[in-house]
Amino acid sequence: MRYFTRLRHNAALALGLMAAIGFMPAGQAQGKKGLFSASHSGPPTPSFVSGALGGHADSLGALGESKPEADKVAIRLSTEALDKEFMLQAAFTEFEETPKFHGLKSRIVTFKKHRGKLYMIEAAAGNTGSTDLPTTLLLAEFPIVTEADGWLEIDWGAGMKNVFFAGEMHASDVMAPEAGAPELKALNVRFAFVDSAVVTSESQIIIRQIAQLDLPTGKQASSAPTVEIKYYLTLYQPNPSFKPSISKGFQTMGFFEVAPQMLKDGGHVTYAAKFNVSKPITFAISANTPAEYKTAIRDGVLYWNKVFGEDKLKVVDAPAGIVPPDFNLNIIQWINYETAGSAYADAQMDPRTGEIQHAQIYLPSSFAIGGKELARQAVLRGQAAAVGAAPRARPSSLQVHGHGAGNLCNFEIADLAHHSLAGLEAMLLPDVPDSQVLKASQDMIRAVVAHEVGHTLGMRHNFAGSLASGIARENIDGIFASYLKGNSTKLLPSSSVMDYLETRESILLGDLMSKGALALDYDKKAIAALYRGKETPADEMPPFCTDSSLGKYLDCLPFDSGRSVIAARAINVGLKSEQVAQAVLEATIALSKTPPRGTQPVAIERLSFNPQGIARFVLGDRHLLFAALTDKAALLSVRRNLQFEGPMTEDDTERAELAWIEKEFAAAGGVAKVFAPLPTDYADKVLAHWNALVGDKRFTSGKRKDGSAWAYSDGEVAQLRKFGAILFGKVKKSLVIEDILILAGAALGGKGRLVDSDLSRDLAVELEKRAIAILTATVAGADETVPLEGPAAKFFADSFAEVAVEELPRIAGISGFGGFPTIPMTPKPGTPPAVGKPAVGSGPVVATPPAAPKVIVLPKFMYSLDIRRAAAGLLAGGRCEAPEWGLGERIRVRAAFLKLVQGVLQGKLPAGDVKPDQLPRQLIRWIIEFKAVDAAIGA
Repeated sequence: MRYFTRLRHNAALALGLMAAIGFMPAGQAQGKKGLFSASHSGPPTPSFVSGALGGHADSLGALGESKPEADKVAIRLSTEALDKEFMLQAAFTEFEETPKFHGLKSRIVTFKKHRGKLYMIEAAAGNTGSTDLPTTLLLAEFPIVTEADGWLEIDWGAGMKNVFFAGEMHASDVMAPEAGAPELKALNVRFAFVDSAVVTSESQIIIRQIAQLDLPTGKQASSAPTVEIKYYLTLYQPNPSFKPSISKGFQTMGFFEVAPQMLKDGGHVTYAAKFNVSKPITFAISANTPAEYKTAIRDGVLYWNKVFGEDKLKVVDAPAGIVPPDFNLNIIQWINYETAGSAYADAQMDPRTGEIQHAQIYLPSSFAIGGKELARQAVLRGQAAAVGAAPRARPSSLQVHGHGAGNLCNFEIADLAHHSLAGLEAMLLPDVPDSQVLKASQDMIRAVVAHEVGHTLGMRHNFAGSLASGIARENIDGIFASYLKGNSTKLLPSSSVMDYLETRESILLGDLMSKGALALDYDKKAIAALYRGKETPADEMPPFCTDSSLGKYLDCLPFDSGRSVIAARAINVGLKSEQVAQAVLEATIALSKTPPRGTQPVAIERLSFNPQGIARFVLGDRHLLFAALTDKAALLSVRRNLQFEGPMTEDDTERAELAWIEKEFAAAGGVAKVFAPLPTDYADKVLAHWNALVGDKRFTSGKRKDGSAWAYSDGEVAQLRKFGAILFGKVKKSLVIEDILILAGAALGGKGRLVDSDLSRDLAVELEKRAIAILTATVAGADETVPLEGPAAKFFADSFAEVAVEELPRIAGISGFGGFPTIPMTPKPGTPPAVGKPAVGSGPVVATPPAAPKVIVLPKFMYSLDIRRAAAGLLAGGRCEAPEWGLGERIRVRAAFLKLVQGVLQGKLPAGDVKPDQLPRQLIRWIIEFKAVDAAIGA
């Protein structure tokens, strides 16, 4: 019984904490007969969460204790509870590499006894619009084990054979906005046992069940995750002092909601989720939280007091052993796991009013970059997409199969790091002390906690917060460098902590929070609307957009910076182009010298990074810049200033957006500068930077997290130089490929058309330069000499037309040849031109072809056929709304390409379909590729 004694002791601690913060469960009174009773034999099983808490697992009991077969948890319901309304809440914890908790949909239920069984029934109120016909919604059937003295002992495990996996929070902008029958998506329980039941008051019981679920996966073998489920039953007594707030849509602000409820006379109502602020909202910091981060967490919570304008939130320390989900406490749970994927928030509400009952925040130690080695690990995670060096956190089995309950937020550390390498790498510079890195880490925690607490208060994301930034994108480097020297800034990077900001801006925001006076504009106005009913005129609200608008607007994106998406993205390319060498080196160090705990270092000769991923890291922002020139470009910053949107205002909207884009491109230096190719020697300069870094012992030696020293030997430095030469040599070509993908609109999937504008005409000029450069680029010294002898010489002389260099062959149509497109070119010698105006490119008739050359020297093109065809199609007809767009540029591209081809073929071009048995294989391939590229250029 030692274990159960501890469990009861922990329950007493929780009740003591609740009393200390002014909270006791509703209806608790001494000396009265309660509605629930429970008794135990044998110790309960430890919680999944205990293993992830670090040094405090002892308070939860020993994992090795076994449960005798006679162990039993008896759960009894008073007959006085029959037909009364109860709130049923549930949360599950899935057994993963780091156990995570998730709340399930709260329900109002009643219990009805019928023929020796006890039935749990979901209340009809809010779930039906009419009471004219009786309705019953069954949830569970419990066998009655015994009935005596006004108590019904039930078999809870036999009754809860299903787990209802509907999520708690509602978002009517992305989910069904109408009310209807309650969602009863359920998973079968393969087998389970009730491990504990604790009666916390006369009207409240908490039941803990361990279950293996059956996840059907179609033809494959089903998955069977094990979960811990906590059920909470309490007499439903709605708070008379709580005033629900009707959700008013997502035009100027947004809040989480509870599921829509049907009204008796038709229609429905959707309430926003919020706390009852007639009493303090208390958050408890888990006992295993490192001391150096507790103040930062408090600051993140108490930021919201500045937003409210009064002290509505309190922070206390949770006793050891108190872990979420806890139905009576709001817990910020620290998880000691450096590679955990994300922080998130979770909350449960009264389904009839939207009142938030309790909340919890999952805060992994991966956000605590308390020293340079942890910063280096964060850089490694951020390089996952760029160099393929680190995997993403594995989604849970329930999420993979579509049964996971959603969270209010999943703040991915990998996403943050990937978009914030500049900030992380700035902290790795030799002149930045570990003490300042710790300060930056604490400020980061402040911002993350404030963001997650905002979700638990009911706030949705606002990805448009950066549109109100006071920090120009080009100034962020200098401001953050000053911060790392101990200075602060008063400039605000966003109007809301509910935005996703890049690392440097989040840290600067956290620094401002540490001063105790920060309250951002959007947060104040949104909280005033939700909690006090104070409305702000739409034209006085800062910009707002949330998850449902992602992909709809160019300027509604996470991790954006500054007021102008055009300026920010253009500047990003320049900044990232300077970070490549250090980014790759830090990823190399993290893999080869300071690998994550539990993994082996990778030998330098086995390192293999993705050159195309590095190119995408450098140039990737240009995908959005290209999209800005197409008919897919919608701008929140423009549309929010319009009186309304609709078919009647569509033309005005498009003109306003185009004017804004033209102004921003002009400010950024124009299309030519925004899409300028990187210098031809860029990769060489990156390699020189790499060699300088690996030759500097400040960058090639250091200490691991455990204090042990690491350093590259002279031999390893030589290996690194060789590795860099190979990698950045490949990056050079990858940058060209990424550039073509951008200009081809690859990110739009071929769906966007360039708008008829001066910007698109300026772009055509740049596309002409790109196409000519790629189509005519050859590898020096890689020519192949092909002999022309016998039948091949005769066929070449008879079938290839003599064409003047300055003339253009006429495209007559497309024919098939060996599965490749081939194009009949200029008529054969002796064929007179058509009557009338001579066709373009119809050269002079050559009566007697000269003798064929004895050899043909075929140059090797620098880029693959796929890349050349893509470059040839950059100016293809139909890419722009204007039918004449790119016509002149296309003609000049073709002329330059044919000039090269004619130079190779001794001034000749194939006049018709080429027979493969008449020419050498190498020449056949070369001609096929020529015709494929020529076809891509178009008429």
